[in-house]
Amino acid sequence: MVFCSRIRKAAETQAPGAHNRIDRSGTYKVSNNIPLNLVYIQFIFDIDWKMNYNKNQFNLTTAEKQNMPDLIELFKKISRGEKDQSPPTHIVAGLGNPGGKYAFTRHNAGFMALAYIAEKLGVKVNRAKFRSLVARAEISGRGVILLAPQTFMNLSGEAVRECADFYKIPPENIIVISDDISLDIGRLRVRRSGSDGGHKGLYSIIYQLATDAFPRLRIGVGAPPPGWDTADWVLSDFTDREQKILFDIFGYVFSGVEKIVAGDIEGAMQLCNSLRPDKPDKT
Repeated sequence: MVFCSRIRKAAETQAPGAHNRIDRSGTYKVSNNIPLNLVYIQFIFDIDWKMNYNKNQFNLTTAEKQNMPDLIELFKKISRGEKDQSPPTHIVAGLGNPGGKYAFTRHNAGFMALAYIAEKLGVKVNRAKFRSLVARAEISGRGVILLAPQTFMNLSGEAVRECADFYKIPPENIIVISDDISLDIGRLRVRRSGSDGGHKGLYSIIYQLATDAFPRLRIGVGAPPPGWDTADWVLSDFTDREQKILFDIFGYVFSGVEKIVAGDIEGAMQLCNSLRPDKPDKT
């Protein structure tokens, strides 16, 4: 095949003097017995490869160039042992700030809930894409992208928009999980649409999508006590007691997301909005 011959040619051109050979499995190997896999295919297509080369020598046709993204994605799937998946129809975005020091802060309730959902689905949100960490999963029989923006809270909309544009997912199929200081700790609120309510992450998403018509599930993190600045409060850690309350209600968050993805947002509202968890200690 022309494609395979170009891989061989490229490997021989870029590794002169290397001990090139075909092993018994039929895998072409270059120097130090390194398999000719995605790494070499990446440099042919000039994708994140630092070696200098004349890419014009390959004389790729228009059809071959158009197929490059599909070929790269195919080899990535093979290397990860993934099965072919249908295009996702929904995004479930949990909002928060990246970095260990923010892990258990009130502003990261969305990240924490998303981690719980990923655990329930048996996936890991660890693939870097769309300036986020993402995972593919299935909820209520539909393909979904679990999205944890790494842009910091105030720019969350940029990551959500990039993902939505890539997969052509409409706003009504983007489910956003965020914290809410207007709700007592552990209270949940599902809405079909609405304003940002002063939440900078939601504001960014509304701005980037140019609409507020996307469902959101808000998690109560409690109002700031007297004398507390709001910014300091949302970046403060949950107490152990508060963390326990959150972990106890994350099952309802997951069930609410299942219902929204299935098209039953009214059922999600009935399930989540009526939840009355115990209040935390006043310490």
